[in-house]
Amino acid sequence: MSLRISRGRLLALTAAAAASLALPACGSQGASTPSGATGATGTSGSTAAPPKLSASLESQRLPQPLSGESVAASDHHLLVIGGLDASDSSLQSILSFDLSSGRIDPAGSLAEPLHDAAAVALPRGVFVFGGGSTSSISTVEELAPTATARPISNLPTPRSDLSATTMGNRAYVLGGYDGATLSRPVLSTGDGRRFSSIAALRIPVRYTAVATAGSRILVFGGETAAGTPTDAIQAVDPLHGTTHIAGRLPTPVDHASAVTLGGAAYVLGGEADGRPTDRMWRFDPATGRVQPAGTLPQPVADAAAATIDDTAYLVGGVGATDRPLDTIISVRYP
Repeated sequence: MSLRISRGRLLALTAAAAASLALPACGSQGASTPSGATGATGTSGSTAAPPKLSASLESQRLPQPLSGESVAASDHHLLVIGGLDASDSSLQSILSFDLSSGRIDPAGSLAEPLHDAAAVALPRGVFVFGGGSTSSISTVEELAPTATARPISNLPTPRSDLSATTMGNRAYVLGGYDGATLSRPVLSTGDGRRFSSIAALRIPVRYTAVATAGSRILVFGGETAAGTPTDAIQAVDPLHGTTHIAGRLPTPVDHASAVTLGGAAYVLGGEADGRPTDRMWRFDPATGRVQPAGTLPQPVADAAAATIDDTAYLVGGVGATDRPLDTIISVRYP
């Protein structure tokens, strides 16, 4: 049986576990942006700072505030999938944001209401992995335009609060929670039907932010089994099946988003010190250096992000007042 708490987190705790886990408190203000910081493996030095990202609110708004939704980029559209509404109810809806026209229209529905799932677009289609409503599920759904999504397979175990990314023609599923424990195996699939475990996280996490850089998958922060966020940056090598700690964020973060822009990986927002933050960070996997990359126009956690061309879009999420947002933020590399 799952327990819903603020910010749309899907937890399935026994009474004993609930007594032993101390979850981060939620404040009413966004975390302020520091003047500068580096990761534990970086140094302040005299190296010139990289250009800051440009982030702004789009004029378009979602039909309703959302958090815990999934987003996939397909054919110059952003597909906004499921999530939680302002009453913390899971949604079955799929929306399409046409970047050319600026229109946001209904684009079908899920087979069942879901939040805290993960979605990717592959050459063979758009797939939604896991998630849940009252408990974690293992279902994989394939989206059909303007129609109900179709369950096509299952993950090896239930997973909610998970992340996914693509590299080449394959998708990778990372992190999450099966209703009892955090998920360590990194899964790979090319068709949404067959999955193989290709590596394991050094630190199992959920609510993590994932991006790719070269031949590596980068896993930023996330919530650990202790119920607290980590500052670890894990690098997964799908080819060799290895994972190592590649760096450290300046502060522990969970419920963040990550994107790749201009060949570098960036962490957008998230929750730091128990509050949504507006901070953006750039990570250089070659040096392990983390540097400030600007600020979002507002604190955001529990959002979903996708990149089209040279622009990333941060959709919905939870803001400084601990309420879901109807905003879309565009993030551009200078």
